[in-house]
Amino acid sequence: MHYSTRSILSAVSLAASFTVASTAFAMGWSQDFGAPSDETSATRVITVNPDTRWVNVERDETVKIVNASNGKSFAWHFDTPAMVFDLAAVAPTDVLDGRHIQAYVEGYSEVGD
Repeated sequence: MHYSTRSILSAVSLAASFTVASTAFAMGWSQDFGAPSDETSATRVITVNPDTRWVNVERDETVKIVNASNGKSFAWHFDTPAMVFDLAAVAPTDVLDGRHIQAYVEGYSEVGD
């Protein structure tokens, strides 16, 4: 069998584009932790201190996170498929003082539920 260089390059290009697309989809899904929100829309306030290692939140809940050490805060709407993630991934850089606090999200449901 004889395959032309053009056919082989087309097949390789197509395979590469599927790989890139599936990787981008997977990364986008795993990085969807919700969205910033207005602090006045928060239904709850969680104050973190230097000993805080994790917080518990509900899926679709809007929470105001306050750092007791520096008084800074931010609000986050936890509309996410993730069960746990690092708040440092979503907090403004100056709020948590570089600390890593895990957010445990309750109410997770499988896709299609």
